[in-house]
Amino acid sequence: MKVLVVTKNYGDGFTGATSATYALIEQWKNMNIEIIVYTLNIVGKTNDEIKIYKFNHLKELITSLKKIVPKKEKIMGYSDDHLGFLFRIASMKYIHTYHGNWPDAMFNTGFGGLIRGIWFIPLYGLTIALSQKTINVSKYMLRFTKKFNHNCIVIRNGIGLGKSNVVKRRYLLQKSTLKVVMVGGIDQRKYGYLPKVLHAINPSLSPKIQIYIYGSIHDQELGNVLKTYTNIKIMGFVDEVPYKDYDILLTTSKSENLSVAVVEALASGIPVFGFEVGGLPEIVINGELGELVPLKSYLNLVKTLETLATTGKILNFDNSKIISDFSWKKAAESYSTCFMEERC
Repeated sequence: MKVLVVTKNYGDGFTGATSATYALIEQWKNMNIEIIVYTLNIVGKTNDEIKIYKFNHLKELITSLKKIVPKKEKIMGYSDDHLGFLFRIASMKYIHTYHGNWPDAMFNTGFGGLIRGIWFIPLYGLTIALSQKTINVSKYMLRFTKKFNHNCIVIRNGIGLGKSNVVKRRYLLQKSTLKVVMVGGIDQRKYGYLPKVLHAINPSLSPKIQIYIYGSIHDQELGNVLKTYTNIKIMGFVDEVPYKDYDILLTTSKSENLSVAVVEALASGIPVFGFEVGGLPEIVINGELGELVPLKSYLNLVKTLETLATTGKILNFDNSKIISDFSWKKAAESYSTCFMEERC
């Protein structure tokens, strides 16, 4: 079987979507699936032993698509972003994976999010509608994709850890200094509420709550604000986050589909605290794997962090219920089945 991946950006580490495509391709290579990539930008580590075509602009990509004869070449399409509808130029069947945060991000990231949503939502809607099948990484986003295509299913992404361990323990989460990890590129969606949280923490407790952020700075103004807090350390982008060095993962995202970082943290045995957005309630079980509070209730999140840094919190941690679903091998096999079913 041959699969053509069409994506605006290709490369591991650029976004959650591009990293997921990279990981899936690594699995597909071992399943006798020939992979070809058409892209406009190469923005990270690329897969070895596959054909990669980088085009200078969209017109070049479309011209190449028009030359494909799918039935003769026995080729199937795969889309991980809003450009998937272009497959129809070649009368090619394709499967789309929806990693996006639309429409939620449209209303939670200011005026810029509103403008971007007006542009991207119709493109994603068209891509979803024309796909043979749309894959969701969370149950939450089915409510959006099913508006455009009834043939939608959920396949969880894998996790970027060498081994995921089942952790079952009852313990009192209390530290003299609470080491907190946050993961993701620094922008308004993921970190816009963080300065409010930091400002509201009791000044006497701030030194006891040390926060380490792994991710590149995309919003320089916000990055500069975060650098003014003495209990914040910006670690930059790394290939592998050392979750086990920390006590908890904190997420202040205003909107999510399903964060891979959250799954990786839980698989590493550390609980997650943050806002109840997107698909996070599907995996973060309150009282066991952490605690989520309603969006914008940042004062409740502040109280939780202060409690963890003082009296502590008892958790019955058991990640066995969720991590078995998050396997790249399992995901790739499910995709392969979809390719075979929808190719006919």
